Amino acid sequence: MKKKKMKALECLATAMDRLWKGATGLVSGKKSNLEEPLYKNLFDRGMVHRIDIEINEADWQHLRDHSREKIKYDVSVTIDGEKLNHVAMSTKGNASLSHVANSESDRYNFKLNFGRFFNHRTYHGLDKMKLSNLYHDRCGLKDCMSYRIMSEAGGLAPLTGFAWVKINGEDFGLYLTVEEVSKSWIARTQVHKGALYKPDPEWINTNSHVPGLKLIPSDLLNFFRKKREHFGSTDQGSDLVYRGDQVENYKGIFNNAITKISRKDQERLIQSLKKLNNRENLSSVLNIDEVIGYFAGHNFSMNHDSYTGITAHNYYLYEENGRLSAIAWDYNDGFGEFIAFTHPDLTMTDLVNWGIDTPLVDTEVPQRPLWAWIAEDEKYLNSYHAVLDDLIENYFTSGRFEEEATAIYSMIRPYLEKDPTFFYSMEECEKSYHSLKAFGIKRAKSIRKQLDGKLSTETDKQNEKDKVDASDITVLI
Repeated sequence: MKKKKMKALECLATAMDRLWKGATGLVSGKKSNLEEPLYKNLFDRGMVHRIDIEINEADWQHLRDHSREKIKYDVSVTIDGEKLNHVAMSTKGNASLSHVANSESDRYNFKLNFGRFFNHRTYHGLDKMKLSNLYHDRCGLKDCMSYRIMSEAGGLAPLTGFAWVKINGEDFGLYLTVEEVSKSWIARTQVHKGALYKPDPEWINTNSHVPGLKLIPSDLLNFFRKKREHFGSTDQGSDLVYRGDQVENYKGIFNNAITKISRKDQERLIQSLKKLNNRENLSSVLNIDEVIGYFAGHNFSMNHDSYTGITAHNYYLYEENGRLSAIAWDYNDGFGEFIAFTHPDLTMTDLVNWGIDTPLVDTEVPQRPLWAWIAEDEKYLNSYHAVLDDLIENYFTSGRFEEEATAIYSMIRPYLEKDPTFFYSMEECEKSYHSLKAFGIKRAKSIRKQLDGKLSTETDKQNEKDKVDASDITVLI
């Protein structure tokens, strides 16, 4: 009996070691030749870290009363026993923030900025991080496994880990720790410093509601359409459509710059968008492999609250010397959840088999030029298929996806069981865990059939009899 237990522990340790090695130092799916930062230990997903936050009681009450305003508060943060004073903490998010603000819960997403109040200090090289409250992530795996899939596909993604969070001595539960895509991310992944943006159309972030529309899941798509029309019909550049040389046409990009930018930076990016939209000298305006890797990982994970959906956000745009890359962000609505809300007539079988060559939902190819150059050119489409082929074989058929998901869940499950603020019951959590693994395995099987010509790569052309059956997945992940 002891031998079996030791063998199981050895397997778990091996899986976590593989997971950690695959999650650090990645540039386009390859080991970075840069020195790995010391803060990587915070994102060692082989353990649950400990983060204690101390905030003045008056400030804590003010945060709860004004949570939507994302005010920065001066707090002390102790990470695995190491204390840092004068850290800026604010709430974070859109839908998740509104959900908590409208409830009796205080389980917000938080953003920690280690240098805001203290001379540009970092935590061992890390300038900012997110504490994700696992909203719409019922088993705690959706975001982190989506980023793993992205990295395996050769796309760019932040590091993640887990931490047990306390605020003023009170248990707040298990949070996902996420490396903020900011200056420290650039230092970890890039040789030179470029310009970083988080594109977002203005209509997404406004707190105003469209008059006369009651928001329920089945009305979500209609809500977005009306809200977009009410506050402006364009995405202000977040869709990366070229709209002339005027800087003011791209407020959705330039108003959301992460790094300090100049007029020359703006003009250079606009010219890159012009060339991208005209399919002109693409290798000079795109990091070809990184963008293909991004869409391979992204289209597998199926998050349509993103660039491939109506919202045209939830990604970072990195520009260096005129060349563009996309960085993955915010996959708590992945694995089909967002599209399941906006299109309740779709079944899990429909979602699992979604065509890899028709990833856009509620938008058209000309409105998504960062994807269009792949979709419209056989050479690049074949390269995209080749990346998906490698992803399926090396990560799913090999069993590594299941192995890693099982290892992480085995580690975090005891913490979820005792979590006093978690949004979901353990019954929901267990069902979600099994559904996530089933979704990943079945999606991989479907994509294998699509790549082998046994199922159309275009959703509307698929025959029902050829689809991989996913009717046994009955809950959202």
